Amino acid sequence: WNPAARTRGKKAGFFGNPAFLIYNILFFKRNAYLSQTNMRRAN
Repeated sequence: WNPAARTRGKKAGFFGNPAFLIYNILFFKRNAYLSQTNMRRAN
């Protein structure tokens, strides 16, 4: 994480982090779903 982003303002960090968390959760859910369907297809 670069320190330059920290000086940009706390507003950007406050609104950026929850979106990043939501994106990560969706990404992991999608990966789990894809791996599930792949396992079903293999079997």
